[in-house]
Order: sequence, then C-alpha cells, then structure tokens
Amino acid sequence: MFPITLQNVLLVAVGGAMGATARLLLVSWTHRQLGVSFPWGTLTVNLTGSLLAGFVFGFFVQRQGLEEAGQIFLLVGVLGAFTTFSAFSLDSLRLIESGAFGLTLVSISANLFGCLCATWMAMQIARFI
Repeated sequence: MFPITLQNVLLVAVGGAMGATARLLLVSWTHRQLGVSFPWGTLTVNLTGSLLAGFVFGFFVQRQGLEEAGQIFLLVGVLGAFTTFSAFSLDSLRLIESGAFGLTLVSISANLFGCLCATWMAMQIARFI
C-alpha cells in the first residue's frame, strides 16, 4: 500500500484528471462509432484499462522497476480514474498467479455480483427518496 502524503495525493489527482478525461473522450468516440444500444463505451474502457494495467505492471513495474511515484500516478491515478475494472483485473490476475484460486473465485464473484447488487440497491433507494 502506498503512504498517504501530499505528493501522492497530487499524483493521484493529476493522473485521475487525465484518466477521467481520457475515459470521457473514448466513451464518447465509441458511442458515436457503434451506437448506444450496447454499452460499447464501457466495455471499451474496461478492456483498454485492463490491457494498460497489465502492461504497466508487467513491463514498467516488474521489469523496469518503476518507482512508487510513477506507480501511483499511472496505476492509481490515470488508470484508476479511467476504469476501476483495470484494478479489479490486475488484482484477480495477481491472485491467480499466486496460486490462490479459491480466493480468486471469491474475489471475482464478490466484485461482480456484489457490485451488481449494490448498484441495484442504490437505484432502488434512489427511486424512493
């Protein structure tokens, strides 16, 4: 885990602004190209973010020894704002690689079904307030 310092907060803020902007641009472009009958934009950013997270971690962190500040900026800031699915995918793959298959299944199930249920519950609550 990364320490909470002013520098780290600023790295996340700047990276997050860049990632969120990139998400908006990519989702908008995808919807213009493919329409909105299916959530192509979300799928596109989730797949792209997962690919980028895997590459950043595998190449820059593991092979090149990317310093903590770079990891915070790219993985937490840019890709964290671009898509949280990238973090979910990277965490799941790391669990698989560590041999924790049962924990991987629990994590994937909890994320998928838990988030769907949380979204549904929040929508139900929002309809009544």
